[in-house]
Amino acid sequence: MRKSLTKYEHRVVEGSIKQIAEKEGKSLANALFDADAVDYVDTSGSMMSGIGGHWDRDGRTRHDIAEDELGKLQAEFPGKVAVYSWSSEEPRFCPDGRPFRFNGGTNMRLALEHMKRWDDTGVALYLTSDGYPDVPMDNYDLIMSGRGAKAAEENVLEVARTFKSPIHTIFIGGDQDSEARDFMRRLAEATGGRHVTAKEVARLYDPTKMFMLQDGIKAGKKEPDNSSNTIAL
Repeated sequence: MRKSLTKYEHRVVEGSIKQIAEKEGKSLANALFDADAVDYVDTSGSMMSGIGGHWDRDGRTRHDIAEDELGKLQAEFPGKVAVYSWSSEEPRFCPDGRPFRFNGGTNMRLALEHMKRWDDTGVALYLTSDGYPDVPMDNYDLIMSGRGAKAAEENVLEVARTFKSPIHTIFIGGDQDSEARDFMRRLAEATGGRHVTAKEVARLYDPTKMFMLQDGIKAGKKEPDNSSNTIAL
């Protein structure tokens, strides 16, 4: 007999990988294999602030906005968007469609290393973040020299340049975060991807939907795939 769901598990997003797996009687692994896009969502501590750097007018944080907007996206593209959450820790697959809130640092290199499993598979790659990559903490001399920020950039771009597939970046932050916004643009350019800045949109749904349509991903129900192929969660 199936175990009862916890309160957290009851909050499954409509159109999420988990909801589609349950609806179609698939394993999570097979439902994940059917995804057309992955969105690696930054859930670092800075996402606890609002778009403008403090609180949004309605009191929502960047975490809240990302979760709400991703919910709309998954409802329109059921079973097609696999959500991953990342921060300082190993990225986590979020089958229920809700990014897990790590509230740690911004280890963007680790996120890209994890995303690498999807490279050159035909799946569209999206990276959503409000932040600048963390300065490497294992090199005290580098930090004290003032060259830490530059090293953090190159640390991430080094991995990005190894991708065969483009990484499309979505900046979810305020106009005051110009360095972070510019870095996200350069990260996309390093892979041949597209980028959306905060000036163009302060939300997540519209640009990601635009990218998905440009990548040939159609809204609506996904045709079931009865193959036995799987991919690591």
